[in-house]
Amino acid sequence: PRRLSYKERREFEELEKRIEFAEKKKTELERQLALASSDFVAVEAAYIELQSVNQQLEKDIDRWATLAELA
Repeated sequence: PRRLSYKERREFEELEKRIEFAEKKKTELERQLALASSDFVAVEAAYIELQSVNQQLEKDIDRWATLAELA
């Protein structure tokens, strides 16, 4: 069975950190959306950022899962 290369191990570790950070950011943005429900500009900005965070988080989790299978 193939093992992770040094570069893949580093990427795996970095992905874990990025996923953790993104999950915290997602929680914070969701909180901001709930608090700023009457401020359209703030809601729109938080929603756009939340979409971006969710997309990147999904990519990072997929890549992490791929590397985890090799680990």
